[in-house]
Amino acid sequence: IFQDHPDPDWVSLGVAYHRYWLPIFVLALPFLVVGLHNLSKRLPGILRPALWAGVCALCLFTSFAKGEDALGRLGAVGVKYEEIATAVLDATPADAVIASERNDKLFWPQRAVVQADQRDLTPVAELSVTLDTPVYLFTAIPDSHLDVIEQSVFAPLGFVFEKTLEVEGYSLYLITSDQSSS
Repeated sequence: IFQDHPDPDWVSLGVAYHRYWLPIFVLALPFLVVGLHNLSKRLPGILRPALWAGVCALCLFTSFAKGEDALGRLGAVGVKYEEIATAVLDATPADAVIASERNDKLFWPQRAVVQADQRDLTPVAELSVTLDTPVYLFTAIPDSHLDVIEQSVFAPLGFVFEKTLEVEGYSLYLITSDQSSS
């Protein structure tokens, strides 16, 4: 599943404006304008400007203030993700590779990023074996689940997780060789 928004808890079609709402809006707009114009011609003089002012106010309110994905609220979400990105970038070296399920957009292009599938982290383990650079896993997977993954996928290859950062419900793990941690 492709997520437009880096927060996987946001379940809303509204976060996919360019795929769903924008085409509907663009195609419906001429019909809406013609309908409102015909309606306003039937109204007495003073109600016409009131109708258009009301329509404009409704549009502004729904765009900027209503719902989780309102433009006014997206600014705060952007600040939150900027803080997460800054914390992770400060905690990782410039040559690091960050494996992440959904948040690759936060770290690219400052860091090399690969997509990690939480159902199968074997490619990340293989990446840890083949690259001569630090590999990190940035995830919201609970520690208890990650312990199972570490023991079943990474330990047989000689790798362990070392938690280096916890921020806003996410954890950053350095994937290290079992020999380097002893």
